[in-house]
Amino acid sequence: MNNRFKILQQKVLASDVDDCRYHEIEPILSAIKAAANVSKSHYLIVDHVKRNFIFVDDKPFMTRIPKKTALELGFRFYSENVFDAEEFERLKEINYAIMSFMSNINSSEWKFYSACYCITFKNISGQPQIINHLHTPLLLSSSGKLWLSICAASQGYNRTKDVVEILKYPNLNRYQYQWANKDWKEMGPIQLTDFELFMLQHSAAGYSLDEIAAIMCRSESSIKHYRNCVVEKLGVSNTSEAITLARTYNLL
Repeated sequence: MNNRFKILQQKVLASDVDDCRYHEIEPILSAIKAAANVSKSHYLIVDHVKRNFIFVDDKPFMTRIPKKTALELGFRFYSENVFDAEEFERLKEINYAIMSFMSNINSSEWKFYSACYCITFKNISGQPQIINHLHTPLLLSSSGKLWLSICAASQGYNRTKDVVEILKYPNLNRYQYQWANKDWKEMGPIQLTDFELFMLQHSAAGYSLDEIAAIMCRSESSIKHYRNCVVEKLGVSNTSEAITLARTYNLL
């Protein structure tokens, strides 16, 4: 796989960018810094040419590693902090699968796609911590290859750990990676009813089930039914996980 991986990297990732272009990204960095301040996700900008991070926001970095350390490590952050060798091989397969998918799409369309996947890292106590990544192309080189991408990292969950998806905006068509066949399956967007979405929006705003029931003029058992439908459709275990994933899917 190593040779195929290198060939695919050469096809998708930029290998050189004029230094003057780094001055052009200051307005973009300012906008992302502002967005990071009001987001619960952790933002970082990945430089695929220099193989490092050119921006890491001020929230504790993923596994509580200091921001300065993360910036110094660059891409080595992943090899040094994934939970074990097996998880690192899994990460390489995910990267290969995503690049393979994107290589079949015109690079001018890449901005409409995001990759969503979870990786298990070691936290400061050496215990496993699942981190969800939502990775989106940001800027291309003059040759149309990926130069910068933006990643929003957040807490992941066991039930969604093996789900690797490509999301296409704005209709949010989903393409899910099939581990057994090493290919992608189109899944289509997730459809929530108006009642299910109303319940989820109010749960995200902090309302209890009985409060939502009163607002909707429905029984609490009906609200529980809507909640269970949402949890099932999103493939998660509880309302908290559903809210997190719904934000990824732009349902909230």
